Amino acid sequence: MSSHPHNKRQLSVGVSAAVCLCVWGNAASAQNLLPGWQEQYSVELRGGLERSNSGFEHIITITPEVRLLREADGQTYEFDATAEIDQTGTDAVRINSIGIGGTAGLRLSRNSSASVSARYGIGQARPSDPDTPTGVAQSGHTQELQVGGAYEQQFGRFTGSLRGGFGRYQQANSLLADNNYQSNADQNYWGSQVGGRLSYQFTPRLAAFIDAELSKQIYDAASTSLSAKRNNWTFETRLGGTYTLNEQISAEASVGMALQDYDDASLADLRLYSFDASANWQISPSGVVTLSYGTELNPTQRAGEVMEIQDTAQLSYAHRFNNQWSASASTSLETRKYQQTSAEVKTFGAALGVDYQINSDLSAFASYSYSLREETAVAPERRHRIEAGLRFSRP
Repeated sequence: MSSHPHNKRQLSVGVSAAVCLCVWGNAASAQNLLPGWQEQYSVELRGGLERSNSGFEHIITITPEVRLLREADGQTYEFDATAEIDQTGTDAVRINSIGIGGTAGLRLSRNSSASVSARYGIGQARPSDPDTPTGVAQSGHTQELQVGGAYEQQFGRFTGSLRGGFGRYQQANSLLADNNYQSNADQNYWGSQVGGRLSYQFTPRLAAFIDAELSKQIYDAASTSLSAKRNNWTFETRLGGTYTLNEQISAEASVGMALQDYDDASLADLRLYSFDASANWQISPSGVVTLSYGTELNPTQRAGEVMEIQDTAQLSYAHRFNNQWSASASTSLETRKYQQTSAEVKTFGAALGVDYQINSDLSAFASYSYSLREETAVAPERRHRIEAGLRFSRP
């Protein structure tokens, strides 16, 4: 179970044909621009066609990315930056999202380490996003900043870690269908959290852990539909275990509880129990099965609601036929429930994909995906998408 300052999702249902360009640079011939750093630069061109209840829509996306890594004398520095530029339907070409982040780590001793990190992102949902509130023609762009730090210490069979951080989430005014603007000040907030984890290694394969976190959210303004600020304290704890077997199987499972207490007495406090699990299974030298199930507690823009509870189950299989060909298949089910009403949103998804390594620098892929969204008192929405693409990258 986990809660996040904001969980941005875009659920798609439709037919989409895409072209994506991928080229991987040859490390032996690449010349680093920054001596002492491992560098990777890539750009992906993706084109697609999607069919939904409202008809067909084409999507063209370009995604440049930069990654830098430096390791020396017990110090590690990582930096990444990415952007997504797209053109959807009749919309103009636009920068859909930008993200930058970095982490600095320090090995304090043989058994202890510390790190600090920061990340900033800005993005905007597409007008066709099914989570766009009723009457909104274009949601305002969002900005999110996260700064944090962590410390880890190993003593015997015990490993303990502490973490903490703060962040800011805000959304610009939204354009309504009548060409007026709506303030989203009630969605903007400051957040902070502190937490820790203690694990015990029973055997090289089996370990148990307990994890706890306390967080605080302070909103800029009262919710227009609730007539109250959603300021709250949240306490989460999980108890679970991990298992590994010769790099063939790795699994983690836990049970947890979240308590959310609102400053405003007019809002009902929340108690939530959950089960989380994930596993990777190398069923053959060329095949891997991955499955996961988890619960998240997130803010919501749904009118009259305070928070939403999201359960997600996923199953995927990836297979490499040879040095050039590989394929994958996946399926997922997401369920979102709310505190104040019995409203529910279910989204089922399935996808098939194939990849072809043209040479050491260039790869191509094609895929098909389908999703079905069912929401209380709303007609079901189906989306089909097919896409293909190429990617260029240079380490």
